[in-house]
Amino acid sequence: MGREITLRQLIFKCNKELFKEQGLTRSELHDLTTYVLSTAAVSKLTEEELYISEGNSLGLGVSNYDREITLPRFLVYEFDKLGVFEFLGGNQKTYRLKSFSKFDELESHLKYSTSNAVVVIDGEITEYQKVGNRSWGWEIVWGCDAYLVTFTAEDTEHKEVLKSKEQLQNKLLQLVAEAAEDIMAYNLISGENLDFLVRKDIYCTTKANRGADSLCLTWCSDMRDDDEDEEMMF
Repeated sequence: MGREITLRQLIFKCNKELFKEQGLTRSELHDLTTYVLSTAAVSKLTEEELYISEGNSLGLGVSNYDREITLPRFLVYEFDKLGVFEFLGGNQKTYRLKSFSKFDELESHLKYSTSNAVVVIDGEITEYQKVGNRSWGWEIVWGCDAYLVTFTAEDTEHKEVLKSKEQLQNKLLQLVAEAAEDIMAYNLISGENLDFLVRKDIYCTTKANRGADSLCLTWCSDMRDDDEDEEMMF
């Protein structure tokens, strides 16, 4: 798609992806798209922020349907779980198109969201799967190469590409336990270096707590966020 696009084109493509298993006709997809455009309320609409949700009987305004805009990097388009055919039959539906300033904010949102959602990154629909137990937060497994680990073992440089942050964390703990050197982690989607801190239990009464099981990884970005929250309390 690209980041230069109209809202009509964006929402149509997201609807097509979201409801592809329900076999909607092109006409039905256009009707659904027009409904969203004509009932949506705009909270934010800039290159940095975009937030549109249901709730405005006047919609976005016809002149804005086909006005080309520049999309923020990270977007999620989601519907509640009401079936689309019920929706087309006249029942109101909850939907939203929301941007995120950082990739990890988008990923965190997906981990705990119960809605059907389409992810758009740099103007392109990006596939993913939710794996695991919802009560503890889904594991988000991306359909593309998402994370990279580089390290040195036995005097040889290695790199490994991973699909989820959980896979990345487990790999980092394994490498630390195996005494690998020069371990670095990267987010390939956002283009960021990921700093982390690994702590180790120095004493445990159970013999089972060895190797990677005795290690605890903390992302340095999470530590900075905690420090900022504490500063705001004073």
